[in-house]
Amino acid sequence: MTGFINIDKPTGVSSARAVAAVRRKFSTPCGHMGTLDPMATGVLPVGIGKTSRLFPYLLDKKKVYKAVFTFGYSTDTLDATGKTESVTSYIPTENDIKSVLSAISWEK
Repeated sequence: MTGFINIDKPTGVSSARAVAAVRRKFSTPCGHMGTLDPMATGVLPVGIGKTSRLFPYLLDKKKVYKAVFTFGYSTDTLDATGKTESVTSYIPTENDIKSVLSAISWEK
């Protein structure tokens, strides 16, 4: 069996674990096109059988990422899984965020 399947990976599941589930289901080698952080949710393209050999031809395509932020607190791990270390009432404005983002070099 060969083909592609898109997994809607939930939070708390690693990409490797999601692929392993597909591998068990179809009893054939599988691979994924890029790792999603275990905390991330989203589409994880999985190649079944020899189809995963096509991934190099697809990797240079445009991808879109969506992120959700909660402002006003800091944790010891710098993410939502950590222990809250500090809280502030300051919430940046849209212009504050845009000015910081415009200063970042997004080139690889």
